[in-house]
Amino acid sequence: MSHYSRRTLVRGVAWSVPVVAVAANAPAFATSHDVPPPPIFDFTKGYKNPGNKCTSACIPKGSYGVPVTVTNQSGEDFYIQFTSYFIGATDIGVFGLTTGIVGCPKSFPACSPGGQCVTTPPLTASNSVCVPSGTTLTIYVTSNENGSSEQTSQAIDYKWIRKSDCSVASTGRGTSPTSPPNDVC
Repeated sequence: MSHYSRRTLVRGVAWSVPVVAVAANAPAFATSHDVPPPPIFDFTKGYKNPGNKCTSACIPKGSYGVPVTVTNQSGEDFYIQFTSYFIGATDIGVFGLTTGIVGCPKSFPACSPGGQCVTTPPLTASNSVCVPSGTTLTIYVTSNENGSSEQTSQAIDYKWIRKSDCSVASTGRGTSPTSPPNDVC
């Protein structure tokens, strides 16, 4: 009669259990249920306009601004909407969005026609830009007039909104502990 220890018996059972391997191909592109990643706020290249040095139709006197890089690899078109611009604890609001700060360029790419949700006012009129699937953009977000040139924190709130049904897919905030060191516009 053979005497097997429990350890030997368990080891034998473990080796006799068949192994099932499951493999699946990862999709080459994201599905439509994905959401674009958070935008990248480059506060190191931010600007402020404490006087009239940079004042233009897209940069009001006493305003702040920051370039923001947005990427949409989600498989569907999205709007990104910038909803507030804080200097310290005060929301001074978003003045506008441009593709640069010299000459107020606003030539953003167009999203695919059709399938667009309807809002009042239209999303394109409310500090938002349509970001087509497969696109990376740099957007300059400029604040309303602040009236002073404080050296304090900044924060910009945003929403990713699905073009197809106007649902808010995600929200977030870009922050910087200080304002831009000087007027660089």
